[in-house]
Amino acid sequence: RSISKELEGGKKQKKRAEKIVFASRRKSLVSKDMKEILRNPSLGFMCYMQLIMAVLLPVIFLILNRNFSDRILNDAETRDLFETYSSFIAAGISVISMFYASVNMAACGAFSRENYNISLLKTFPLSSAELYKAKVTVGIIFNEITFLLFFIIMSVQLPVDPAYFLLAFLSSSLYGSAMVYVQVYCDMKKPRFYWKNINDGLKNNYATIVSIIMFFIVVLVLAIIILGCVLLALSGSLTAGSILVWILPIIVGSVFLVLSRKRLLAKTDGLFILLDDSTNKIDN
Repeated sequence: RSISKELEGGKKQKKRAEKIVFASRRKSLVSKDMKEILRNPSLGFMCYMQLIMAVLLPVIFLILNRNFSDRILNDAETRDLFETYSSFIAAGISVISMFYASVNMAACGAFSRENYNISLLKTFPLSSAELYKAKVTVGIIFNEITFLLFFIIMSVQLPVDPAYFLLAFLSSSLYGSAMVYVQVYCDMKKPRFYWKNINDGLKNNYATIVSIIMFFIVVLVLAIIILGCVLLALSGSLTAGSILVWILPIIVGSVFLVLSRKRLLAKTDGLFILLDDSTNKIDN
């Protein structure tokens, strides 16, 4: 029994050591990707456009609609209306944030941006699943920063309970992360390599097209849920509607994330082998 326990203990220690090594290698790859995005102006512009739009679009909208903003802040009746339905307003804003997740070029071009370095990347001591996770991590980082900036700006401008914006951030993070898993997988499935201009590699690639379609599907699902909750609130069940408008999207988003991660991770091995296949070459 003692020998058996020692063997089991040795196996557990070995697995722990392997996890630590893989985590360190994944961290190195994430760091490499972030540095490349920072150092390459063209690539950086395409990836950071997501963050720029998350700041500029809300600010421009609020400036152009200054009278509306002033009315919200100064008119007691309008302010009371906003406070009463602030839960639904924040939920609606979280739907808008899905647009930023759909233009996440750090995820949509996760493998295409490697270009001529793709053969070198395949020699990196990581399994296909770990490589995939590293690319997903970079995409999620961009999403989380984007959502954080967007909701901070909206919370400053609108008289909505900050707690609802925290729920909106959580909901957006779930759907955004699930979208990243799909975006990275699609770029791994049909990447563009051997390009001379970064725009040729990332613009309108397969992952971007799928991302736009996925954006409309997610928005449609969330809009149906929110509309149903609003109708419930207007029928007299304001409390129930205010609660369900968060519970339902979070449950659906959690399922979407779990299924995306579980199913797509299992499909990465075959795609990893074909990453530098000549069929992925584009004409310049």
